[in-house]
Amino acid sequence: MTEYERSRTVQAPARVLFEVAQDPGKLDRWVPSIQRATQRDEGTLEVQGRDGPAEALWDVSLQQRRIEWGHRGDPDYAGWLQVTGWNDDEAQSEAILHLTFLGDRPETHQGPRSREVEDAMEHALDNLAALATAAG
Repeated sequence: MTEYERSRTVQAPARVLFEVAQDPGKLDRWVPSIQRATQRDEGTLEVQGRDGPAEALWDVSLQQRRIEWGHRGDPDYAGWLQVTGWNDDEAQSEAILHLTFLGDRPETHQGPRSREVEDAMEHALDNLAALATAAG
């Protein structure tokens, strides 16, 4: 098992940051590997990614400001995003992005794929921060 975690301070209130992050219609604007995502039903997204179409598990906790996801066809991958902030009126919040890879996937070994995951996470957090800042 290999876990990756990155965080980013964002110049936007936590409620705004979370609204942007949990909107499936905006995933393609901040997640580099997603070209399109649509809500299929509660708990499921239809995702068009770089590897083709997929069905994603999608659990949003408004109270905790936490999103958890996985790939229905791949139990060796999961992730979550947590938004933190002291209160909704503060102009600054934080996004914590966490990915878990199990099994013998390339992401579980040090090397080029590991660096690609880290770079993609940084890029995703940069994009999310920019969207939330513009929306806030």
